[in-house]
This record gives sequence, C-alpha cells and structure tokens, in this order.
Amino acid sequence: MPVRIVFKGPLAQSLGTSEVNINAEKPTTIREVLVELIERYSEAQKIWPTPEMVDQESLILYNGADIALMDGLDTRINDGDSVTILPLIHGGSILFY
Repeated sequence: MPVRIVFKGPLAQSLGTSEVNINAEKPTTIREVLVELIERYSEAQKIWPTPEMVDQESLILYNGADIALMDGLDTRINDGDSVTILPLIHGGSILFY
C-alpha cells in the first residue's frame, strides 16, 4: 500500500528530498509509516529518533488535516493517502521600551 510523505520548508532541504513513498502493510497508522521512514532514511534518523519526536517537533497533516484533530499518531492510513510534515518554526522578539 503506497503512502506518500511530503516534507516542506527546511525539512526538505535537510532530508535532500521533498517527497518519499513508503510501501506500508495494510492496515497501518501514521506511527507505523513514520517508523518505516525513520528506519529507512538515515537523514530522518538524525532529525527524529522516534515518531513521537516527529509529532512534537512538526505539524503532521493527513490528507491536509492536522492529525491532532483525529487519532494523532494512531490515525489509520488508507491506500494512496498522503502525510505532510511541516516544521514548527518559532520566532519573534520582545521589544522593551
């Protein structure tokens, strides 16, 4: 069962690609697909040692919707679905007058 994983922003640069395809067993979850991603790609291992770290440090979208609105990492994935991983970017400054 093919699952497309899309990386946005600096993640795509760090991983050297903006998209990978994972052939997952049926049925599967986002957690299981991320385990496969981390095991298969050494660059991903350097950024995230576990699926939980991906979830903590990124916004994960399942077919365009935030997984936090579903079952999180235990959200079920279907054939041909896509998972998008967006980096959480924080910034700004405090101005003192």
